[in-house]
Amino acid sequence: MARIIKCAPCGRHRPVKARGWCGACYGRWLARGKPAGGPPPLGPVQEAPAAPRVQNRPEWTGQQQRAARMVAASAVDADDCRLLLGSLGLLPGEDTADEPMGGAA
Repeated sequence: MARIIKCAPCGRHRPVKARGWCGACYGRWLARGKPAGGPPPLGPVQEAPAAPRVQNRPEWTGQQQRAARMVAASAVDADDCRLLLGSLGLLPGEDTADEPMGGAA
C-alpha cells in the first residue's frame, strides 16, 4: 500500500507516486517535458461544457431517437447539433424552430 504524503507542489494529501509528489503532479511534470523547477502549477479548474440536449419526438422511430441522442452527445454546440440533425433528416419542422436544441436545458 502506498504511503500518504503531503505533496509539495500542490499541498494535497495523497499517495506518493515518485519524487515525493502525488500522481497528478508527477503526471504534469512528465507531460511538460520534466522541467527542472518541478511540475507546473495547477491551472484553473475548467468546467466541461454541457452536452446539447435533443427532445425525443413521438413520431421518431427508436433508431431515429438513438441517432438523435448520439448526435447530441457528439455535438460541440447548438449549431453543430442542428447541422448534424439536419443531415440525418431529423431536424424539427419550422413550427418548432423556437424549441431548445442545445445547451440551454
